[in-house]
Amino acid sequence: MLRGLFRTKNLDDILAHLGDEKRTLKRTLGPLNVTLLGIGAIIGAGIFATVGTAQRVIRRVPEPVHR
Repeated sequence: MLRGLFRTKNLDDILAHLGDEKRTLKRTLGPLNVTLLGIGAIIGAGIFATVGTAQRVIRRVPEPVHR
């Protein structure tokens, strides 16, 4: 069941299946899109960290001791 989860297909096979040599993959992410994607990832990680910190405060769990 999980065997096909990480199955990949060769890009050359996909393009050959189309049958049209003029078709190729084009880049659609520009510098602005990549920048916004990075900002979104940073904000998302901050939200997860904040929720984890708030959960620790609410449950009154002591800070871990680092030695």
